[in-house]
Amino acid sequence: MTEEVCDVLVIGGGPAGATAAALLAAGGVSVIVAEQKLFPRQKVCGEFLSPGAFPVLSRLGVLDEVFSTAGPDISQLRVYPSVGLTMKTAMPPDRMGRFARGVGRHHLDTILLERARKLGAQIFSPCHVRKVVGNAGDGFVVYTDQYGSINSKLVIFANGLPPMPAGPTGTSSGAPPRRSSQSLIGFKTYFTNCRMDEHCIGLYGSRGIYGGLLRSGDALGQGRYNFAFVAKRSLLESLAGADGLLARLRQFNNPLDRALAHAQRVDRWYAWGPLMPGVRRLYDDGRFYAGNAAGEVQPLVGEGMTLAIRSGALIADTICLGLRGNLSHREIEQRYEVLWREEFSQRHFWGNWFAWMLMEPIAGLAASVIGQIPQVAGWAVGASGKRPAGARGANLPANSRPW
Repeated sequence: MTEEVCDVLVIGGGPAGATAAALLAAGGVSVIVAEQKLFPRQKVCGEFLSPGAFPVLSRLGVLDEVFSTAGPDISQLRVYPSVGLTMKTAMPPDRMGRFARGVGRHHLDTILLERARKLGAQIFSPCHVRKVVGNAGDGFVVYTDQYGSINSKLVIFANGLPPMPAGPTGTSSGAPPRRSSQSLIGFKTYFTNCRMDEHCIGLYGSRGIYGGLLRSGDALGQGRYNFAFVAKRSLLESLAGADGLLARLRQFNNPLDRALAHAQRVDRWYAWGPLMPGVRRLYDDGRFYAGNAAGEVQPLVGEGMTLAIRSGALIADTICLGLRGNLSHREIEQRYEVLWREEFSQRHFWGNWFAWMLMEPIAGLAASVIGQIPQVAGWAVGASGKRPAGARGANLPANSRPW
């Protein structure tokens, strides 16, 4: 077995990890990415990429490549509660007039990880991390199944799992979270021949379930629509799988039933869970957390990919700035927490509120009436994070902004 050495080890090569690795490598930091899967690979995801991610993708030099794999502009949002009125509002473009797009994770993740490789990051894939031992003062030893041990000064967890606290010896592992009947399970598949405006994203709810439908990037010339939904585990156990859950959602949500009336499913169901939306730990004595490992936003708001990319950029820029300024690990941690909470905390709060609204018919009815007021609908779009990119960070030096 070999022994590798780096400044920063990134565990996870998805959007958060690949973005962090690419920007760390571009900043002269020695970085290794340990990714468990071979790319390209599918992930359960709504595949909605909002304009908030565009500045980071431009900075990485991959925005045009990402757009080449994407679906058409998404300029309209329609929300269909199971009981109540349809809520319609425009989706804001960024300052250059660019709208959100639907982008397949198998495309996006591969593009970002390859960019990290070209910028100088070492990519170990497939690479399963068994154990992380150490602390910021002494450094870390990371034990893997395929690549032996890796010595690093800092570790970024971007593997999408809730952080496991280190024990008395500084040891942690990626054990799966505990399940409960109230936890959420996510599903994804692709359809063709959907009766839906391809410039629109639709959100659909019924008791205990909500889902989203949008035109995503194509495969083999197909006009593919991504359909992803989230359900409470208790419903999954009673309805026997994704098809049963979809049938329930269609039964109580007529607009979705009409949209899928003549659709054909062209891929299998992908599943992931349990989902546990909310803010998690951001750092722990030289361990940093990015993407879903730091905080999982409700899929309903459609900001998961964007938050992962921006989160990866934020931690990379914070570490680079800290290393250039000879800051202690504690100072780097404190700066990261302040910037992260400023950027992301409100999206988590409102994401949970919006999801509750769609999964509870009475709340959805009340919200659908209030949502007919244009100012209210516009506020809701802004609260979910869909504002023009670049609205924050004006007080940071240009070379240290995380977007």
